[in-house]
Amino acid sequence: MQASDWQWTTPKDAWSFLTAALLAHKDPVDALAAYEAERRPKTAEIVRLNRLGGPERVIDLVSERAPNGFERLDDVATPEELAAIVRGYAGKAGFSKEAMTTPPSGRV
Repeated sequence: MQASDWQWTTPKDAWSFLTAALLAHKDPVDALAAYEAERRPKTAEIVRLNRLGGPERVIDLVSERAPNGFERLDDVATPEELAAIVRGYAGKAGFSKEAMTTPPSGRV
């Protein structure tokens, strides 16, 4: 098994990959190295997105467009804009509905 064989992104997938890595490698150090090689890039991307504002980008967008307040949120941002921000982050972080309800594939 190689880390590149796994394309899992959700938190539950991290546990699945760790379990698979421990089963596939005789040496736990090798298993943890495979796990780290798989998870580090995904984790780094989530950290990068958090530094850009993460899901709080919705608040930033509304604050920027309506610094003096607003009566209706729809006057500031469309529901589609807000959903796209949340959906984009949720998908990358592994919290989308699809990611959380689809079982991992490629088990060892």
